[in-house]
Amino acid sequence: MKITLFPLFFLLMTTSFYGASLEYTLSFMPPHTHTYVIELQTEPQNEAFTDFKMPAWRPGRYYLQDYAAAVSHVEAFSIGSQQLTWKKIDKDTWRVFHQKPEKVRIRYRFFADNEDAGSSYLGQDQAYFNPVNMFMYVPGRYESPVKLEVKALPADWKVATPLQRGSSYNRWQADSYHEFVDSPTVFAKEIKTLTFEDDGTTFYLHFQGDYQGNREVDEALKENIKKICQEQVRIFGGKYPFKEYHFIYRLLPYDMRHAVEHSNSASFVLPARVTSSVQALSGVYGITAHEFWHAWNVKRIRPAALWPYDYSQPQYTTLHWFTEGVTDYYTLLSQVRTGLISEENFYRRLARTIESVENSYASTVVSASSSSFDSWQATSSYAPPQFGTSYYGLGSRLGILFDLELRKMSEGSIGLDDIFHYLYLTYYEQGKGVPEDGIQKAAEKLTGNSWQAWFDDYVHGTKVYDYKSLFSTFGLDIRSEADEDTGPRRIGIMRLQKTSQGFLVNLLDPRGDAARDGIAQGDLILGIDGQNAVDTDIDTYLSSLKKGSKISMKVFRGQSVQDLTVSFKGSYQPTVFYIEEKSRPKTKEEKLRKSWLGN
Repeated sequence: MKITLFPLFFLLMTTSFYGASLEYTLSFMPPHTHTYVIELQTEPQNEAFTDFKMPAWRPGRYYLQDYAAAVSHVEAFSIGSQQLTWKKIDKDTWRVFHQKPEKVRIRYRFFADNEDAGSSYLGQDQAYFNPVNMFMYVPGRYESPVKLEVKALPADWKVATPLQRGSSYNRWQADSYHEFVDSPTVFAKEIKTLTFEDDGTTFYLHFQGDYQGNREVDEALKENIKKICQEQVRIFGGKYPFKEYHFIYRLLPYDMRHAVEHSNSASFVLPARVTSSVQALSGVYGITAHEFWHAWNVKRIRPAALWPYDYSQPQYTTLHWFTEGVTDYYTLLSQVRTGLISEENFYRRLARTIESVENSYASTVVSASSSSFDSWQATSSYAPPQFGTSYYGLGSRLGILFDLELRKMSEGSIGLDDIFHYLYLTYYEQGKGVPEDGIQKAAEKLTGNSWQAWFDDYVHGTKVYDYKSLFSTFGLDIRSEADEDTGPRRIGIMRLQKTSQGFLVNLLDPRGDAARDGIAQGDLILGIDGQNAVDTDIDTYLSSLKKGSKISMKVFRGQSVQDLTVSFKGSYQPTVFYIEEKSRPKTKEEKLRKSWLGN
């Protein structure tokens, strides 16, 4: 369908507002240009000028993203369409000069060609936007009411959005800029919507794209996502903090998976095949459980450093291990408690979580709280790769351990569920964010014991954990063994990239044989034991080595070729973890495990 750009005229609103309002119009240029045209009209900031600013980051991804780079063709006008002059005063801000107009308008184009759930996209027969990417604001007006009119919106297109409906089919509104930019929206010819009700709240499952399901798939989706919602809301007292919630799934013809949480909605990008059968729906449930848990953890139970959001600059917190990583843990816990995965699958995935941390050199030198605080530098090209770690994995492991420690200490009467309920009542319902020590203080309040040493050792430190003793209390055995068949990882080369000339060393573990004997990050391995590297099945070759073997390598580094010898001593090898039920657990252990996993 061809979409043409209609002329943009400012929209005169007759509704009275408290204070300044933000009135947007949105138009589409031809789909192949991937370009929106956006206009914002508002009251002037002062007598001389008004600043219009693009957000520099978005909630859910805590690093600067420079959305302003997508802006072009900026123009400004007074209420009588008189053109005004402007200049950029920093990378995100356009200052428009005027003399006491009733209103001032800015118009610009925004290039949107990114399919992930946190970005914006305009293409054939669809328009998707995460508003925080695209819509400018006026500093100091985060609480201003918002109106949106979509120009040239085809009358037969459908919409999926948590925004409030306006006065006509192409108008929407929000009570504040915060609410507006927290409302992902998709317009498209094809959107299939399923609904279900639970305790007075309506849930919408929107599928944009090639939905491949039948009635059986429809019913399975509604039934199982309802189970997830009911399990999670139970922990917070059984009452949803919204009357509507929108799950927005955009289905693609290729394998891409991404999702972003919002207060009353969640946006997903998934391969269309996840809707092809009841069996394939497992690819929907996990990511759905994760984003829905965020409706509480980070959107409402939010670090004080992010309360309120300031989209213009970094907001530093050490708590992303809790907001994101522990949410990963509840992704699994929600599924096992609702029967969507088996207990054996649950234990296997807990083991993979622990394994990912224990096999990471970075986790021996970077704590969970440091990883959280330094997230704003995560995309820097200056960061040494061997120190790169993720608060997702570190926090997910801590979620497991924190929950089990709480239950062990209290003999099952207190768990991580209770920490979340306490935080919800103590902070969110009191209209404030969680302080940096709020998680520790909650544990101390509920258990009556000090948690200072535990947080110092495992949240702010990198102390090795005694898994065996902890898991045994719950009738579980945890064991580990060296992974003998791991190719280059056996000598500490964690990631190789094959090129036309050889293998590029992209990640090296400093504990391994390769690093000890002189292999460096960025080396290009040209030859192995006299053979051209590209002609070698390097995985099979290195997996077959016996300890004591010596490997001759020819590597290109800098501007020269060097000959190096690596002695395979097994200085470092990845570890595989296994978690299994004891063959004869004690009654007390069995009881603790059941209280942890629910039904």
